[in-house]
Amino acid sequence: MSYLVLARKYRPATFDEVTAQDLVVSTLKSAIEKGKVSHAYLFTGPRGSGKTTVARILAKALNCEKGPIANPCNVCARCKDITAGVSLDVIEIDGASHNSVDDVRELNENVRYATAGGHRIYIIDEVHMLSGAAFNALLKTLEEPPSHAVFVLATTEVSKIPATILSRCQRFDFRRIPPPALSATLQNICNKEDIEIEAEALAILVRKADGSLRDGLSLLDQVWTLSGGKITKDSVEQALGLIGLEIFFELTDAFAQKDAAKTLSVFDRVVEKGADIEDFLDQLLYHFRNLLVARLKENTEELLGLSETERQEYTKHSGQFSEGDLLRMMKAVSDLKLNLSRLSDPKILVEAELVKLAWLDSTVDLKEVLENLGSSGGSVSSVSGPKASSSTSPSGSYSTAAVTPTPVSARVSGSSGGPSLSQRPQGPENAVLSSGASAPAAVSTASGKEVDGAVWKQVLDRMRKENPASVSLLEQCQPSFTERDELVLPFSRSVETIIKKKFGGVGNGRKVLDEVLAEAFGRKVTLKLEFVANGPTAAPIAPVSTSARVSVDDFLEKYPDWKGIWEKLQLETIERTPISPSG
Repeated sequence: MSYLVLARKYRPATFDEVTAQDLVVSTLKSAIEKGKVSHAYLFTGPRGSGKTTVARILAKALNCEKGPIANPCNVCARCKDITAGVSLDVIEIDGASHNSVDDVRELNENVRYATAGGHRIYIIDEVHMLSGAAFNALLKTLEEPPSHAVFVLATTEVSKIPATILSRCQRFDFRRIPPPALSATLQNICNKEDIEIEAEALAILVRKADGSLRDGLSLLDQVWTLSGGKITKDSVEQALGLIGLEIFFELTDAFAQKDAAKTLSVFDRVVEKGADIEDFLDQLLYHFRNLLVARLKENTEELLGLSETERQEYTKHSGQFSEGDLLRMMKAVSDLKLNLSRLSDPKILVEAELVKLAWLDSTVDLKEVLENLGSSGGSVSSVSGPKASSSTSPSGSYSTAAVTPTPVSARVSGSSGGPSLSQRPQGPENAVLSSGASAPAAVSTASGKEVDGAVWKQVLDRMRKENPASVSLLEQCQPSFTERDELVLPFSRSVETIIKKKFGGVGNGRKVLDEVLAEAFGRKVTLKLEFVANGPTAAPIAPVSTSARVSVDDFLEKYPDWKGIWEKLQLETIERTPISPSG
């Protein structure tokens, strides 16, 4: 006997075996039990969600020798014939290949003949592929079919179905199978087949299946054939030609470090492995999405569909970028995918876009900027050039000044004479945040008393349980007490926005940290957050090195082939001109 693939071997035979379509199943079972079966159904939903399978189960339920019955026996001759696909009372039609008006006219002629069982079921798959004339020919029969006829129309593109057809059918929407349900089903089948599979490998199959059980089983069949014994993460990636997650974490680390050279090096390794560039961009987009989800939600199990180890990695790396940065990166990759098909050699365009992502400036919250300007005394002046005349706003809180623009060539070459990003003067934005004052003077930690290491480890261990996304930030601190017994946590200015969002306000993150500190030190602790130019970053993952911020001239000298690309694509680094408060 020939090998029976898993997708056919484990195809559901009853309504109760259908995965993650509870509403559809319960409605159809109720209709059968109450004798209210419609003459026409429309099943719509993504591929592999069970549309044709449910249609066959409905046919068995109506034609079973014990039926009509909600749970067909699957042992009588009629049930066996339907399962084997040889029943004369179940006619499956491929709408893609039988889409002409002549095909539908033939169906209209045959529908009048009597049946061997109680009902004759017509299953038209991919019905949206029928021509306009074919739909018109089907209308009359669909509206007033013989009493023994039941039509089940299945489609993945319901928007292409004419309204006249929709109005004559009961519509059932099949949903994409959620990752937990899909993972449980695949694991159950692996147990039945004595297949040993790693959790990371199973998570990859679930992601690749994208809500389709049929696709998931086909992929499982493929990697099982290759691996033979135990299915590992490496064997799945090898069989499916996928890129490992470690590559994408390394790539986003390079983005966080503003390291264009490392970015190109990582992408070169991807190309050398023979990976498809479009698949690479799809995975990169999904990687950004996972980082965004990890930042927005603490419980990411259902949304991410990853193994526990992979979820921890995403939680650990999510502090590298703000939500705004991730959204901009996702938009850039999406736009790149649209332009990819227009080029004969897409590799160059992808390299250029990746370098732009590496040089992408971080987003700044406008409200935060205005608050900082307001706390500086209300006047803003240009760093370079003559002081511009200012006009006072009606409230007297802010004043505006024209900033002398720096020529593009000067900004690109770094010869403008103004301070670079890594040489910004310390101003009010480096001031200390506290719960009692909006922006007091910075606290010097040089003469402070160091915190006991055992106590601080206790704080980190507790925060790892209460708020794991914050631990990578706190681990880089060198906390100390001031002479006024205030606990100072110094951070780099590069993570100022992230720290303020997590601990600077009265939100849950600050509340949890205050409670943990009070428990560890046995008293209420006054906390101050300090932001300094060369302070620690959230970088056990990606330490930000000043050497990574190479100038454009240095980069082009090291990679001369990029000079033509630079001129053609008009790439430009954007350096912010610092704004300092006037005295």
